[in-house]
Parts: sequence; C-alpha cells; structure tokens
Amino acid sequence: MLDDLPKDCDVGSKKNSKGYKKSWVGYKLHIDTADGQVPVSCVLTSASTHDSQAAIPLAEITHKRVTNLYDLIFHIQLRHCYI
Repeated sequence: MLDDLPKDCDVGSKKNSKGYKKSWVGYKLHIDTADGQVPVSCVLTSASTHDSQAAIPLAEITHKRVTNLYDLIFHIQLRHCYI
C-alpha cells in the first residue's frame, strides 16, 4: 500500500472557506501522533495526495511500532484468568 502512494513533486490544491482556490507545489508530510502529540510515524507523499489515501498505510506502520495500552490490559487480564 505504501508503494502505491505518489512520491513525486507536484501541485496540490483545494478551495478555502471563501471559495478561492489555494495551490502549493512540493510534498506533503503525513504524521501519526500518539497521546501528547508525540510523533510515531510519518509518510512523505506528493502534495496532491489526499490525507485519506495515506491514512491506512500510516496506521499500519504505527501498528507495527506501538503497542496499544488497551491491548496490554486485555492480555494481562487473560493471563490472570488462567492462573
């Protein structure tokens, strides 16, 4: 999935709240953060890449790097039940 994202420099654009088109040239850095705004993972894509296109690949990278606290609690409770 990550390999499918565009990585070349290009033009991104969108309409602002007043209806004017705003454009930029370059790249976009998508960052996934943990609690406290600590960066966990990031992906650099073309400027025109929509955030939703990078969301799932970014979440998969984060999942490999971070263990969710709720997962730890669940496994501790399971282990405690079988002791």
